[in-house]
Amino acid sequence: KDAYLYEEHYDDVTGYSCPQESEHDHFTIGHTSTSISLACGLAKARDLRGESANVIAIIGDGSLSGGEALEGMDFAAELDSNMIIVVNDNDMSIAENHGGLYSNLKLLRETNGQAECNLFKAMGLDYVYVDHGNDLRELIGAFKQVKDSKKPVVVHINTLKGKGYKPAEEHKEEWHWHLPFDIETGKSHFPEVEDYSSVTCEYLIEKMKKDPTVVAITSGTPTILGFTQEKRKQAGRQFVDVGIAEETAVALASGIAKGGGKPVYGVYSSFIQRTYDQISQDLCIDGNPATIVVYTGSVFGMTDVTHLGPQDIPMLSNIPGLVYLAPTT
Repeated sequence: KDAYLYEEHYDDVTGYSCPQESEHDHFTIGHTSTSISLACGLAKARDLRGESANVIAIIGDGSLSGGEALEGMDFAAELDSNMIIVVNDNDMSIAENHGGLYSNLKLLRETNGQAECNLFKAMGLDYVYVDHGNDLRELIGAFKQVKDSKKPVVVHINTLKGKGYKPAEEHKEEWHWHLPFDIETGKSHFPEVEDYSSVTCEYLIEKMKKDPTVVAITSGTPTILGFTQEKRKQAGRQFVDVGIAEETAVALASGIAKGGGKPVYGVYSSFIQRTYDQISQDLCIDGNPATIVVYTGSVFGMTDVTHLGPQDIPMLSNIPGLVYLAPTT
């Protein structure tokens, strides 16, 4: 509370789930798509102890594209006991969603959850839909309905990203995170300046114009490569967002390279650890020529226990077959 009310307490809180900070946080978590699998473990432990309690996983629709989220959902039905998965569906990831499963979420929203084609039911899960997900009365009604359920159930809630602050409602991608700003106008206190992201984007756009085989890849964070909505349109099919799926991004890059394309994958330092195996196995063992550009790979910014920027150095620099380049200053 104090972090919101008093400027001097702003840095007292973590940005992510932290058990040392709150009794309601069960795990230290900084990366996405993990909640369902972790909750499955809590539910299994509860069942092994012969106890009964509600285990609830909360996940956003953008995070469902992460492989671990789908693995967790796949296993959840096997528990055959209480497990409540709340899917907060605001039709957005950091930017727009990408992937086939989102056509099904759209269908479910449009049919008030009544569509016969249902991703969650196909996984063997019960299903409850809440159309007005920002309405507390509707939410309470849904939660009362699933409380103490005897089998795994999904509560699919339709919400609006940025709800309550008009600039964030109208410009969802730009307001996923924001530098300090004027609350009345929404204007940032910091002017836009050239940085590594914008420089990379301009370089790649020029390469794309001359060579149709150049393709930029992101896993849910397009603007780290400098590809704003306008730049993505400019690049067209030469820009690919695989959603929050770092493993697929690297394997895709390897396949593109093998097929004669020129892939460039841009990723945050702390997220690249999620795809170590694909870099080592799918890419480097086969020697396929792909470029990976790692951002914030240092003690710069967002460096905390779950977002360790320097970790890419020991992780990547020893992989056989990988040419590793890093600035020294």
